[in-house]
Amino acid sequence: MNRFQIQGLKQDDFAEMVAEDVERALAHYDEAINKPTMVSVGKIAGSIASAVTLLSPKHRRAIDAIHADLPGLASKFVRALAAEAARRSEAGIAGVTNPPTTPLADVEPPSLPKSDDLESMLIEDWAGRVAGSTYLEEHLRIARSTLHRWQRRGEVIALRKGGRKHVFPLAQFVDGRP
Repeated sequence: MNRFQIQGLKQDDFAEMVAEDVERALAHYDEAINKPTMVSVGKIAGSIASAVTLLSPKHRRAIDAIHADLPGLASKFVRALAAEAARRSEAGIAGVTNPPTTPLADVEPPSLPKSDDLESMLIEDWAGRVAGSTYLEEHLRIARSTLHRWQRRGEVIALRKGGRKHVFPLAQFVDGRP
């Protein structure tokens, strides 16, 4: 579960919201660009923003670490995207939505960490997004006493962070309950 699902915003809705903002910005600052291109650029930006929110904290930190190289990497990505679009256009499959770019057999499942890697692993890398009881009380309206009761019954997983504090993986809460 990611931040947008917690706030009731779906990934597609988030991507669409970003796309609309990008289209407005392009229309305001660059009148020479045509409408179909604006829509495409907006969809690309929205899809990328949405995909980044699904990354693990480890991968987001890795992206943050190379922020100086992002313009060059973005240019390479756009050129590769344009080449793929041209290839599909020539092949006559431009109207097909979401065709697989690689066969499913070529896709490798994410490798699980080896036992020696577990020592240095952050909680967020293993459990995804986590939150403390205050966050859950304020955003999901789950009282601390309820969390404690669920934890004693084994209905929720609480991970110790620090000396006495616990955090809860957010993926286990659906509609404000475990």
